[in-house]
Amino acid sequence: MKKYILFIAIGLVCFNINAQTEKIIKTSVKKAIVYLQGAQLSTTETVMLPAGNTKLIFEGVSPHLQEASLQASGKGLFVILETQYQLKYKEKTISNLVGKYTKQITIIEDSLEENIYKKSDAENRYNTLELKKNMLLANKMIKGESQKDSLPLLKEGLNFLRERLNNIMAEELKISRELKKIEKSTAALEERKQNLLNMQNGTNEDDANIQPVPQIVVSVFAEAATTAQLTLQYYIANASWTPFYELHGDGNTNMVQLKQLATIQQQSGLDWKDASIILSTATPNQNSIKPQLPIWYIYNQQVYYNENRKNIPQMQNNNEYKLQGNIATKSKETKDELLEIDAEDMSLYTTVSQNILLTEFELKLKYNIPNDGQKHYVAIQNKDLPAKYFFSAVPKLDTKAFLMAQITGWEDLNLIPGNAKIYFDGNLAGTTAINPDITSDTMLLNMGRDNSFVIHKRRLKDERKEKIIHDEVIKTYTYEVIIKNTKTIGLNMRVEDQIPLVQQGITDVQVVLKDADGAKFNEQTGKLSWDYKLAAKESKKMVFSFEVHSPKGRVLAGL
Repeated sequence: MKKYILFIAIGLVCFNINAQTEKIIKTSVKKAIVYLQGAQLSTTETVMLPAGNTKLIFEGVSPHLQEASLQASGKGLFVILETQYQLKYKEKTISNLVGKYTKQITIIEDSLEENIYKKSDAENRYNTLELKKNMLLANKMIKGESQKDSLPLLKEGLNFLRERLNNIMAEELKISRELKKIEKSTAALEERKQNLLNMQNGTNEDDANIQPVPQIVVSVFAEAATTAQLTLQYYIANASWTPFYELHGDGNTNMVQLKQLATIQQQSGLDWKDASIILSTATPNQNSIKPQLPIWYIYNQQVYYNENRKNIPQMQNNNEYKLQGNIATKSKETKDELLEIDAEDMSLYTTVSQNILLTEFELKLKYNIPNDGQKHYVAIQNKDLPAKYFFSAVPKLDTKAFLMAQITGWEDLNLIPGNAKIYFDGNLAGTTAINPDITSDTMLLNMGRDNSFVIHKRRLKDERKEKIIHDEVIKTYTYEVIIKNTKTIGLNMRVEDQIPLVQQGITDVQVVLKDADGAKFNEQTGKLSWDYKLAAKESKKMVFSFEVHSPKGRVLAGL
């Protein structure tokens, strides 16, 4: 007997261990790491676990998650056995009262059968009228073919025909209306019958429009009842952030205020409510395999020529202020005093971190990003940078001057390429682009176009020279550039121009700079640059010239 009781006790223990309970947990996005393309979403929930196996079913996850990226981790005295993603479809429940709608269906079927008889009767009457009409029209007397025809008899026959035909056609019209009503009644009865059949079978017309519920199922085991903290994270592709900038210049200071902002958009199937947001420069979907150099071969290349041209290759919100910036608590400041304090932006609540591979911008305040695919703006950082202002002109391409800012200290800002809006003295001055992919310690920023300079460039005709020495032709080109400062203050001006370079591979043509008029000359690019301090209303003239040496008969292009 004792052995029997012990056997039962052991069986009950084994049953409790192997029994698996289920818990459905409603969750939401608690944290989102948004990449330039894609996002990693995560949620953390605290759950009470009983002893034994438990299946935790998390609802409120994205239907667009990439299953291969799904990960589960936790803290507590339990073991994570398995993690999987599934779609739960609505189960069709059949009513216990199978015959609930039988009587109504039977009545409808009787009505449908009655409609069949009514329709048949109406069609028979209609056919009979058609037969009468045809017989009248076929009568010889009506046709005037009778041998006893006379005019009075013909008139009498026509009057008879008209009267009978009118009666027949009126009766046919009445029957046609009757048939139409029978058809409408039959269609309505058929629809009602089908709806009753659907309800009797536990189906509904809206079932096809109900979307399946995405779920993450995590199977866990605990030796004893415990509190567990479980974290789920997964990747989605349809989210992104885009950096952009604002450059604020001030004519009274040698500083440029650089604001780095971002637009975030997502269509994960979920609204991100009060979520922690991190903007990352990582590219998780990009190929990370180092390329291998192939063997480099040199080979002969055949040059093809145009037949017509010989020798030419073809080629959050409450009433108390809790922010830790410039705003004091509401209890310490009056309303008027608060209105004197500048409003803060998100850049004060963003932490920038960098590791060997990527840069992350963590927004310290919770954010709401709805599932609408629209752009939502956030501020990342706001820095004042030392700047040297000057104007620059390229008369060959544009007769206007451009304000430039040469900034330093930008290397520590972890900038990435993006478009920028330019503001100067509080006014929108234009747009530009920021490209931090440079090796120089200084960065040149375009701060906008200026119309306060008069700029002219022309080629001096009387300075053209051409002479032939043996089989060599030497041509001289001379250009004049005039710039006038129409402002009432002195300004720094840089003027840029160029002389041509000979295309690589051509050895019998040479370009020689004869007069640079004090310009700095870059032999590698052919660029000339003059730096001047232009006083108020002052004009400056620059004249430069160069020679082109080429064989006699050679036609040169590009001059």
